[in-house]
Amino acid sequence: MTQTRQPILEGRKITVRFGPGCDYCRSHPEIEKGRCPHCHTIWAVRDVDFQLYPGEILGIVGESGSGKSTLASVLAGNERFEVTEGEVLFEGRDLLGMPVEERARAGLFLGFQYPVEIPGVTMANFMKL
Repeated sequence: MTQTRQPILEGRKITVRFGPGCDYCRSHPEIEKGRCPHCHTIWAVRDVDFQLYPGEILGIVGESGSGKSTLASVLAGNERFEVTEGEVLFEGRDLLGMPVEERARAGLFLGFQYPVEIPGVTMANFMKL
């Protein structure tokens, strides 16, 4: 029996927008980022797909303002952001329905390039948390 590899984290058509959207901007995918000229909705992330398999590293790169931090914040559970379309599965479960605390316990959290120094906590210990 052949075992199929399953992604541990998978995003399908993830979209984050600020505003209701309108028929025009919904039907014009070229408005990938920026503001719709008709309804002024801001499209922060649009139709993002990815798969992360065990043992792999996923790098998200892009120019300033392309939605990298917004996507990372959504995955970590920042309540300021809402996925307006699409889904994210973590180990086969609906990640977007998981509380922030559960995501963090599973090891999914934001680590910053220059974390705030906490006296007595080394970077190695921080990464083990």
